[in-house]
Amino acid sequence: MVVLVVVEAIEMVRIEKIDFKTGGMHCINCENRIKETVLSIEGVKDIKVDYFTEKTTIEFDPTKTDFNNIMKTIRNIGYYPREISQKKNEIHSQKVVSINKN
Repeated sequence: MVVLVVVEAIEMVRIEKIDFKTGGMHCINCENRIKETVLSIEGVKDIKVDYFTEKTTIEFDPTKTDFNNIMKTIRNIGYYPREISQKKNEIHSQKVVSINKN
């Protein structure tokens, strides 16, 4: 006899969101390079980059990375964050489901 036990929990996760302009982009490949590099940072949840307007928006988990690390990473690949807006805190809930077989 197999008994399945399903446990659900709601986990609250604090996400910070920053908006800024990124200088030094010349084409869609620059946009993609920034996206790929920043997404490789542990804790970065989402990034939107538009090379035409230079607008960049990043959402990240501040318990895994921080604002300074993200800015340093962008500078290290040759781009220039500027006109940085104030960080906004947002709370997101995540549904955690675990299934146990007994």
